[in-house]
Amino acid sequence: MYHPLFLVCWSLHPRYVRANAIHPELATVIKKEASLLFECLFPNKDVKRFRMQLIDWNNKVYPFDFEDNWDDYLIKDPIYFWNNFQGETPELAFFASRIMSIPPTSADSERFWSVITNIHTPR
Repeated sequence: MYHPLFLVCWSLHPRYVRANAIHPELATVIKKEASLLFECLFPNKDVKRFRMQLIDWNNKVYPFDFEDNWDDYLIKDPIYFWNNFQGETPELAFFASRIMSIPPTSADSERFWSVITNIHTPR
C-alpha cells in the first residue's frame, strides 16, 4: 500500500485524475486521509468546506466540470492548475498547492546546502 500523502497528492494531480478514474473505495480512503491531513496542517481552516470541495473535485462538478479547465497546458503544472481555482474552492486549492509543493526527495535541499557551502565558507 502507498503512503497516504502519496495517494492524496496523486488524487489531486490533474494530469493523473483526468487520465484515470478513481475507484470508489480508494476515493473513500483518499477523502479520509486528505481530511486528516488538512485538519493537521491547517487547524484554523474550515474542514467541512474542504470536504465538500473535495467531493466536488472527485465528482467533477462545478467548477471542475468545464472542459476549458482541462486543457493540456493547464494540467501540466498542478500548482498553476490549482491557482486557477483559488476563488471557487479556496480550501482545496490552497491544500493542493501546498501538498504539490513538497519536494518528493531531499535532493533539492541537499543541492541548496551544497551551493551555500560553496558560496559561504566558515572563517
